[in-house]
Amino acid sequence: MKKISIVLGALMICTSSLMAMMITPVMSGQTNFNNGNLIGSVDYMVFAPAEYPGETLFPSLDYVYAYQVFNDAASKVSIDFFSVGLEANAIVGNLTYEAVAGEVIPGYQAILSESVLNLFFGPAGPITKGKQSALLLFSSPMQPMQGFGAVSGGFTGGEIVSVAAPIPEPMTLTLLALGGAFAVRSRRS
Repeated sequence: MKKISIVLGALMICTSSLMAMMITPVMSGQTNFNNGNLIGSVDYMVFAPAEYPGETLFPSLDYVYAYQVFNDAASKVSIDFFSVGLEANAIVGNLTYEAVAGEVIPGYQAILSESVLNLFFGPAGPITKGKQSALLLFSSPMQPMQGFGAVSGGFTGGEIVSVAAPIPEPMTLTLLALGGAFAVRSRRS
């Protein structure tokens, strides 16, 4: 009986390890940018609730949105700004990052009404040629859709990029519209 318990315990550990390695994001991609001065890419992944494999703990019902900004060695300027656009009524929280040696961490992060903002300045500096940002993270209970982001640096203007973003699903938007219609109707009465 003791042998069976040990074998089952080892099997459960192996199974959970294999399952952890098999986690695939619900959405992922890469978008490139090149305006002649600013050259690079943004990689993005969105993980289903409770499936983020990294170190940071997120609410179990939230999707985890992960982005990493790369400045190409051929770029003529450093990257100092990256943001993810948010639709009206998007719910976002838990803004953070995870970094390994050599990655540039943001000097400032904020959740604004229409975007998630990452500024690269201060002791870590901007993302220079051939470098990449830390993994930029936030969570949302909203499912991902293709959205937009912005990257800029060196006062050369920004580049709009296609990335995953939390979008209120149609039912939420419909309920908000109905609520607004009832509010207008009751105000007229």
